[in-house]
Amino acid sequence: MPELTTEAALNVLIDWLQNNIDCGNVIIFDNDNDDTDSAVLLP
Repeated sequence: MPELTTEAALNVLIDWLQNNIDCGNVIIFDNDNDDTDSAVLLP
Protein backbone atom coordinates (compact mmCIF):
# COMPACT_ATOMS: atom_id res chain seq x y z
CA MET A 1 0.00 0.00 0.00
CA PRO A 2 1.47 3.41 -0.93
CA GLU A 3 2.34 5.88 1.81
CA LEU A 4 -0.31 8.52 2.51
CA THR A 5 1.50 11.83 2.27
CA THR A 6 0.17 15.07 3.71
CA GLU A 7 -0.57 16.33 0.21
CA ALA A 8 -2.48 13.18 -0.71
CA ALA A 9 -4.48 13.33 2.53
CA LEU A 10 -5.38 16.97 1.93
CA ASN A 11 -6.48 16.14 -1.62
CA VAL A 12 -8.75 13.40 -0.26
CA LEU A 13 -10.25 15.89 2.21
CA ILE A 14 -10.75 18.53 -0.50
CA ASP A 15 -12.46 16.00 -2.78
CA TRP A 16 -14.72 14.88 0.08
CA LEU A 17 -15.66 18.47 0.96
CA GLN A 18 -16.30 19.31 -2.71
CA ASN A 19 -18.57 16.26 -3.05
CA ASN A 20 -20.58 17.43 -0.04
CA ILE A 21 -21.02 20.87 -1.62
CA ASP A 22 -22.00 19.37 -5.00
CA CYS A 23 -24.54 17.02 -3.39
CA GLY A 24 -26.17 19.79 -1.39
CA ASN A 25 -25.46 18.07 1.93
CA VAL A 26 -25.41 20.28 4.97
CA ILE A 27 -22.52 19.16 7.19
CA ILE A 28 -21.76 21.50 10.08
CA PHE A 29 -18.15 21.33 11.32
CA ASP A 30 -18.33 23.48 14.46
CA ASN A 31 -21.74 24.34 15.90
CA ASP A 32 -25.23 25.42 14.88
CA ASN A 33 -24.53 29.09 15.66
CA ASP A 34 -21.50 29.61 13.39
CA ASP A 35 -22.66 27.12 10.72
CA THR A 36 -19.19 26.42 9.32
CA ASP A 37 -20.04 24.06 6.49
CA SER A 38 -17.94 22.57 3.69
CA ALA A 39 -18.58 25.56 1.40
CA VAL A 40 -16.98 27.87 3.98
CA LEU A 41 -13.93 25.62 4.43
CA LEU A 42 -13.00 25.60 0.73
CA PRO A 43 -11.63 28.79 -0.85
